[in-house]
Amino acid sequence: MIQDVCGSRVDPSELRSPAFGLDPHPVYARLRRTDPVHWNPLVRAWFVTRHADVVELLGEPWLTSRDSAAVVAAADPAVRAEVASVERFFGRWPVFTDPPRHGELRSLLRPAFARSVVEESAGRVAGHAVRAVTALVGASTPLDVVRDLAEPYALAVTADFLGFAPTDLEALRGWSTGLMAYLHTSPVDLALLLATARTIDGFTAHVRDEVLPAGRGPVAAALRRARADGDITDTTAAALMAQLLTGGVAPVATTIAAAVVQLRSGVDRGGSSTEDVVAEALRRSTPFHHAPRTVARDTTWRGHRFQAGQRVALVLASANRDPAVHTDPDSFVAGRGTGHVAFGRGAHHCLGAHLARRSVEALLRAVDAHAPGLRVDAGGVRMSPAAGATVFDRVPVERVR
Repeated sequence: MIQDVCGSRVDPSELRSPAFGLDPHPVYARLRRTDPVHWNPLVRAWFVTRHADVVELLGEPWLTSRDSAAVVAAADPAVRAEVASVERFFGRWPVFTDPPRHGELRSLLRPAFARSVVEESAGRVAGHAVRAVTALVGASTPLDVVRDLAEPYALAVTADFLGFAPTDLEALRGWSTGLMAYLHTSPVDLALLLATARTIDGFTAHVRDEVLPAGRGPVAAALRRARADGDITDTTAAALMAQLLTGGVAPVATTIAAAVVQLRSGVDRGGSSTEDVVAEALRRSTPFHHAPRTVARDTTWRGHRFQAGQRVALVLASANRDPAVHTDPDSFVAGRGTGHVAFGRGAHHCLGAHLARRSVEALLRAVDAHAPGLRVDAGGVRMSPAAGATVFDRVPVERVR
């Protein structure tokens, strides 16, 4: 155990406890004070928790993204070939690549996420927001903000921007769930591997045969041009689409739920702008808690010896509640500014950050305009642990008008 001057202790087992999964922030606070660069022998990973350290390491070349070769090597020999096949697909995701390939893949997507393109899409995003809120207001059954508003809206916006048809939404939900099940399970068994391979095959075929030929959304249009120019294959186009799908829905849905809980539970927003509310929701309820990295080469940093192959969690959620940066960090105070790292920093900064912010802002404005009486039953809000996050499971609505 590690003890600070206040007598607060951090036991490595706490990072595997149910309480930590539901609310990791008390443990992160103690780690920031007592052991900000923490080696956890139980999960065999480093946890870096202070804001300044996280920001620095987000740009360090001795930390690499997901090491597919290590994943394959660690797999049971009986399924190693199947793991290698699946890992080749995930190895095409920008989030799991390093320079120079990382930059090459991002350059293919960058035109679709240019600020001007996102702003041109504002009307369509606002339309999705109004339809989502109108559907919520018109429903007669017990309502839940996560199930009935945040998740379907986030999926609709993401699908539209990527270039999928409205009739694809149910299939997209299944494909996303299947891909994330593989990434969040360790070790994987043969049944999961085969299911993931089927998911990849089905998603790739749909992108190749339906989405790219239609070229509807900004992303499909950009990737269609890249494929025509010979820059990418159908499989790489599908992999890029898959990362954007799995990474685009959860952050928007989580931030919507966090903002609605604060604004519709009697909390005074103090005249702050919608933009300020969204920035604070991203800071306080960081959608993805960790930026995972792997040590590329033996390195000594902050007096600690990092060995090649070790895993490192850059804890964005902890950095965003570092009192060295944000006063009273556990409170929701809109208007603090945008010093959070919810979308990362540097080369791996989220390409879709501007779209995510605009999407949440559009929905909050639609709620203000079309459901001013929406009230959250704060006592009924339920959260649960997920891989690298704590998610809103239930946000019940008491009244909508």
